[in-house]
Amino acid sequence: INAQVLSLKSGYGLSFNHIWSNGSSDTSINVFSNGIFTLLVSNKNAPRCAFGDTIEVSYDAICVSVDEKFAAQTNVSYFPNPTNGLISAKIEGFENLEVQMRIVSMRGQVVRQKTWNVNDAIYEDSIDLSLESDGIYFIHLSTKSGSVVHRISLNK
Repeated sequence: INAQVLSLKSGYGLSFNHIWSNGSSDTSINVFSNGIFTLLVSNKNAPRCAFGDTIEVSYDAICVSVDEKFAAQTNVSYFPNPTNGLISAKIEGFENLEVQMRIVSMRGQVVRQKTWNVNDAIYEDSIDLSLESDGIYFIHLSTKSGSVVHRISLNK
């Protein structure tokens, strides 16, 4: 069974009380399905000092699939990750292939796409996401031999 799991973490330690919408009092929860999740955090030493947040999780637009055999034959790196906008991409094992590169936001919107015609064992290119909003993005690399998906984080 291929299941997607998202770990939601409060970012606050054990000196704070945590109340998640699923009833958990842990500092993080694992999410396996779509939904709206809320978190209320309060300081144990000052219980009236509390704050909350809500996050909507949607797996509808993001179905990450990786050809494991193809992934084992390739090497891909993106740096820096997290990035402030400009990413250097280095791919190996894609020689003599046309690589379709798509960058997809957490909402499923394709924000960049490009074709890389790779002739050498190592191929390098830069990707500019400086005009995009902060968040998590998925880079999909597809060829006639297989596909891989990687996650990057944009923090400006």
